[in-house]
Amino acid sequence: MIVRYLLVFLLTVLENRVTAQERVEGYKGDNAVLPCIYSGVILKDLSFFWRYKSYNVYDFNKGQEYLSKQYPQFKNRTQVFPSQFEKGNFSLLLMDLKDLDIGEYKCYYPEGRFVQKVILQVKEILPRTDASQLSNNSTTEEKTEINVLLLAVFGVILHAV
Repeated sequence: MIVRYLLVFLLTVLENRVTAQERVEGYKGDNAVLPCIYSGVILKDLSFFWRYKSYNVYDFNKGQEYLSKQYPQFKNRTQVFPSQFEKGNFSLLLMDLKDLDIGEYKCYYPEGRFVQKVILQVKEILPRTDASQLSNNSTTEEKTEINVLLLAVFGVILHAV
């Protein structure tokens, strides 16, 4: 009886292998890589799928990209890395991030009974004036450090003479 419960428990665990949930942050207009790494054996006729809510983000079915049913929000904005497939890397590059992209994504590898959850956060980009001020501040700080260093060297030289 105990063996039977243990077997059912093990089958349940193996049936639903879910990795830890990942968090990814990106900025509006930039790109983000949503990770999906499977560590088991990869079959020849590879199939994996990316979903956002119930929407089709990206399908790779039996060795072929299949985007005819891709949700319009993701058209021409997704890319995968075929050279990494044999290593179990089914990560997705999502380009030109938008507020609509915020939320939970799932990568499915059915043959391995594998699901990777990824939470995407999209942040605002700093306005240009703020970014240029940050750049100017760092330049001013660098100049100050150089001036202090030069003064210290000059002081050592004067002290030695």
